[in-house]
Amino acid sequence: MALHHDAFPEIDRDLRFFPLGVESPSVLTRTQIDQYNAQGYLAPIRVFDPTEMKTIRDYVDDLLDRAMAAGWGNYELIDWHNHCEGLYELVTHARVLDVIGDLLGETLILRRCHLFAKLPHDGMRVSWHQDAS
Repeated sequence: MALHHDAFPEIDRDLRFFPLGVESPSVLTRTQIDQYNAQGYLAPIRVFDPTEMKTIRDYVDDLLDRAMAAGWGNYELIDWHNHCEGLYELVTHARVLDVIGDLLGETLILRRCHLFAKLPHDGMRVSWHQDAS
């Protein structure tokens, strides 16, 4: 099977890599931004303290339990920030947005939110991927 660099040659797209990062980051260091650009990920990022994480974990565990009891799968909670105040508050939290803003700039649009939980002993494979070019 031949792999094509551009599956849609009729669409004029610029697929070159453009490094992310703002001129004066507020949270991330220049080294962290360079690592993200070189390796495609940044970890660990400490946004919440242990007490806050416990609250978030309890909320997500409860939400997941209720969703699965209602027939949703643990990989199917897509765009629930539109209906669940706790998820909305999490994905729009100022400290989360500060980190993202250091990479993308101050104008951010929340287009999608996908919460999926890989549960213990789950055989589902989630391979490395890139969501969009």
